[in-house]
Amino acid sequence: MLVSLITMACCVSPQLHKTRTKCRGSGCSRKAVELSQRQSNTLGTLGYVLAQTGKRSEALQIVEELKARFTKQQAKGGAIGLIYLGLNEKDETFAWLEKDFENRDANMPQTLTQYPLNTLRDEARYKDLRKRMGLRE
Repeated sequence: MLVSLITMACCVSPQLHKTRTKCRGSGCSRKAVELSQRQSNTLGTLGYVLAQTGKRSEALQIVEELKARFTKQQAKGGAIGLIYLGLNEKDETFAWLEKDFENRDANMPQTLTQYPLNTLRDEARYKDLRKRMGLRE
């Protein structure tokens, strides 16, 4: 997860991106996916970065890969929801977060507090989800 956050910061943040001469757009995230052997959370980060940089079709390809893994319990809904957030499709984001909630994913509290999912904190659905999880607002 830490690798995912670092690569996202590099690829999305203009300030950090300027300091990374080898990183071009999704380059850091692509390298992280390769190093993680296509680990689902890292794929979710790559999908988010692709979505944020206008590469919608590539992001949706990753969504499809993660959905297939999800059906085999090899991916979390949060990784898929992250990509949908990057695509600015909040309804889909919350639908996938709900799937993790329904599956009683123990990582949900951590997932919700990390960037960029924590940018949803003012949404009523986010507050409701936290409340149902027994977490403070």
